[in-house]
Amino acid sequence: MSLDSGVLARSFRIAADEMTKLAPFIDDLDGVGGGDCDTGTNARVTFEALAHSLSGFPEDDPLSVGLDVALQAGVRASLGHCGILIVSILQSWRVALGEQELTPIRLRRMLVATASASSTINGHTAAFDAMIAEASSELMGLGDTLPEIPEELSAFCAAAQFGLVEATGASTGTIDAGAAVVALMLSALDAACRDDLGMLESLAAMLAELAGQTASRVRPGAPAPDRAFTVDVILQGTQDDCEAHCRHLDALNARYSWIGQSDLFGLGEWRFHIDTAAPLSVRPHRGRTLRFHVADARPDETIGIDTLADGVTHRGIRLLERQPIRRVERAAVVACTRIPGMVEDLALCGAHVFLDPQLEDLEALVQPARCASSGVELIVPSDRDCLALAQRISVSYERLGAEPELSVLIASSHNELEALAVSRACAPLFVPQPGGRQVAPRLCALVEENAQSALLAQHSRPIEADWQVEDISRAVQELISYAPSRWALLAGSEDSGTLIAVLRQLLDGLNLEVSGADLEVIDASPQVHSLVQALS
Repeated sequence: MSLDSGVLARSFRIAADEMTKLAPFIDDLDGVGGGDCDTGTNARVTFEALAHSLSGFPEDDPLSVGLDVALQAGVRASLGHCGILIVSILQSWRVALGEQELTPIRLRRMLVATASASSTINGHTAAFDAMIAEASSELMGLGDTLPEIPEELSAFCAAAQFGLVEATGASTGTIDAGAAVVALMLSALDAACRDDLGMLESLAAMLAELAGQTASRVRPGAPAPDRAFTVDVILQGTQDDCEAHCRHLDALNARYSWIGQSDLFGLGEWRFHIDTAAPLSVRPHRGRTLRFHVADARPDETIGIDTLADGVTHRGIRLLERQPIRRVERAAVVACTRIPGMVEDLALCGAHVFLDPQLEDLEALVQPARCASSGVELIVPSDRDCLALAQRISVSYERLGAEPELSVLIASSHNELEALAVSRACAPLFVPQPGGRQVAPRLCALVEENAQSALLAQHSRPIEADWQVEDISRAVQELISYAPSRWALLAGSEDSGTLIAVLRQLLDGLNLEVSGADLEVIDASPQVHSLVQALS
């Protein structure tokens, strides 16, 4: 069978299906290696997005066409460092292939170019380099007498699996999660090209054997302090804009991976996946930021042992005898905000935060639901525009049945402080066990109940830019009737320091037993109207 766009599309579908079953195992490998236990999940979502991007294209199109389509989708839809590595491999193949017809010699050039994919992956592992070096050496050793394309691809995949075995034994004995995903990607391509699942079965057996050598390692390593948040940025601009942002991230000593390319006019889109302790510091200063997505990534607080699983079995092979490490699954909450100062507060409570979401973010806004085992997601808007975006998603994914297994809920929040209250109430919720689509109705009811309770337990009043002391006093007197125990202030006026002092003085003058004087202050940009909130 020839290697064309149809084969590439089938390989993505095979990889997505395999990763659906292998994700708990790959996530466990990531956790054992000291990572944040999500490599398998990120790979699954990335493969699903790539398969979806090619679903409507003619199967007999040249491989270069399929790679172009997959690259465009991958910049927007890949997840994590692993997702960027997958797309970077596709980009290295596309560059090596050019516009020429695929031949055995050009296939060798394309596959050997896989090694260059790690150049944009910050902190890539030696296991990936060793695995691809072994596979490339196998092809180069064939000399000028090359087999047909399917056999050549099969030789590369088999050598890559052997390289992973050698790399695992030469280092700590722990399987590298990212390298295992790449081995699966190559094996799926071989399975699609030869219509033979033998390479995938061989991979499963190999992973089981390697995993058996590390059965006693069941605790994740301590996370680095500079990995408190993960930030996904999509930057649109020129190559100079991309390089400037890379220099900015290097100056911050941030850990990041990136993928993208420019067109003939020098314009393009780039995706950055960044680990940082200060998410706002990694915002691009040049070009147009199409997406700024922040999530809490403290693995020490979200990773534990899956006590409901006794191991992992795939293709009839026992991959893991012990209980796997997994992320503690909480409700998928997506918070939309227009205020940079709100980003960290929303992320720290466990929400996926999108700063200034636009129409281009529709697909990204529903991605947390695809990652969740239950398929349930709560979108928390902070204004009318965010609400309109959420409603478009609800129409697309529920009423039209685009993905009936997803349940997209919308909170009735209308301002930033209401969004924060709902996020704090819903994002920490644990998903009812054992998880999966069968618990979706229970989780929906739980999320909706908590969101409604959070809104009923708070009341807010806007403060105009030209406020007077009498205006603040009137707002406090109106809110005191709800017997609040806490207060919050979104300080957006230019004289926010004076506003904070006036509010504190007014609260201190009240009966503390009735009102409480616990005031949380959140700084906002001067262009934003201030809000004062009372919480019961």
